[in-house]
Amino acid sequence: MSLPPCRSRFLCTAQTGQNGLNLSADGPIYLPMESVLSAQLDFVLFFYGLAFILLGVVCFSATGARAQLVFSRWLGSFAVLHGLGEWLDMTALLVGDGPAFAWVRTAIMTSSFLLLMEFARLNARQFGRRVPDRGWYLPVILVLAAFSLTATPASVNAVARYATGLLGGLAAAWVFARHARGSSGFQRRLLLLVAVEMACYAVAAGAIVPRAPFWPASAFNYPWFAHVAGMPIQIVRGTLACGMALSIWGIWNVSSR
Repeated sequence: MSLPPCRSRFLCTAQTGQNGLNLSADGPIYLPMESVLSAQLDFVLFFYGLAFILLGVVCFSATGARAQLVFSRWLGSFAVLHGLGEWLDMTALLVGDGPAFAWVRTAIMTSSFLLLMEFARLNARQFGRRVPDRGWYLPVILVLAAFSLTATPASVNAVARYATGLLGGLAAAWVFARHARGSSGFQRRLLLLVAVEMACYAVAAGAIVPRAPFWPASAFNYPWFAHVAGMPIQIVRGTLACGMALSIWGIWNVSSR
């Protein structure tokens, strides 16, 4: 059976023999990198979760008045909870999934995004912006809970990402951009870098969602991205989390001098 042509500039050769790789009489077999990475999704999810836990550790480790303003416990809590949620996804992939476990993971993901929104809300209030109190989270939770009565976990996951992940990520990006306005030099550049990374993460986590029977989840979803980019979206999210952790660590070092 012939394999589909490689849709990525990266080529994976599979050869077999005593080394355990697949050999072909016609020479090396070239596989799409999309297929290779998707087959290793457990490692991808481990990297993704670890990147966010690293981000959380950096946020919780930050000290000093200026650092505490930017690296609040809300941002660290979001990162750690989100990372643990990705490791639960990895567990489901390795040992099996079920409806109850899927709902638990969706609830944890949504809770992590609510923590990110709270980080943005508190910082916006410190900047003098008029923001609603925490009570406005209740309608969001109730709508998602009502939707879950008739929808699948994948559909609720997609809607939760639109409502909390995309909005929370973009709001957090604005927070870092706003902090950059009051900074200068290398710290300002790092804050702007975090703002860009957070905005990109908002799109990667809040706009690229599981496939669901409604637009835009029916068009812009995990399989679509893997086909276009040649890699799972989780790799992009994890890379952005590593970038944010390094940038925030740099800001912490600059502000503590």
